[in-house]
Amino acid sequence: LYPFFIRSANGTTGGYLFSLRGRHPRLSGSASGSIGVPGEEDAYGFAAIPGTTLSVTLTTSASLNGIVDLYDPGMNLLASGTVINTTLSDTGEYTPVVRGLGGTIGSYALNYSGVHPTGSGTVSEF
Repeated sequence: LYPFFIRSANGTTGGYLFSLRGRHPRLSGSASGSIGVPGEEDAYGFAAIPGTTLSVTLTTSASLNGIVDLYDPGMNLLASGTVINTTLSDTGEYTPVVRGLGGTIGSYALNYSGVHPTGSGTVSEF
């Protein structure tokens, strides 16, 4: 919560036009790594807020049959796949976990991007 105080320069009263402008805050990141032994999992993290639209993409080497699991701040599984598109519903740390299926190993690239929602509100006179 950020308070704004609007005052007349000469003490007069009346209506004021007040607006705020800004950009949609973006969320983005990438990581590369490898699953070197069967059963290994690589976990990453990023903070987000409710309403954030998110896209996660996993690209793997030919030897890795990989998947990414996306967990919410309570470590509940939200989605799995090589491409995840979703809207997040909680505030906190989200955790994408990369793993190989069927004991496969190899390298990968993980990319995620998203847009945080913008807010709106009213201005009240004090």
